[in-house]
Amino acid sequence: MHTPSVDSLLICQNILRNEELGLCTLVNVYNVVVGRSFPLTLDGLHLYLLLMDGEGSFDLCIDLIDAASEHALTSFPLETQVLVDRLLPHEVMLCIDRILIPAAGRYLFRLRQQGQLVSMRDKPLLVFDSADGPQPQ
Repeated sequence: MHTPSVDSLLICQNILRNEELGLCTLVNVYNVVVGRSFPLTLDGLHLYLLLMDGEGSFDLCIDLIDAASEHALTSFPLETQVLVDRLLPHEVMLCIDRILIPAAGRYLFRLRQQGQLVSMRDKPLLVFDSADGPQPQ
């Protein structure tokens, strides 16, 4: 067994999968959301992860972290992922039906495997600004 690393994690509005061709289309990829008021409820968020260099069976979990406090707001357990070849990429897609963002700020998604952080090339940042502009830091 070899723990995978995350090559990319993208946030989008929808993911369309062509099973016949093995292709994915990510619709409306973003990292900034503007809200009129907070707390903000966000519906229909999709995450696309590309895992590399892994082999074996893994129980993974994605956490949404407040970047300022390092506090986890919520966690999303994934179905067991089976990676059969370290040289082949492995796609993971997650639909989050509803998520509550308590305040304007910066939030990170992090991947864990059995409580340990999984290596990520990028740390995807999701920024929530008020409709009046960025909040003072």
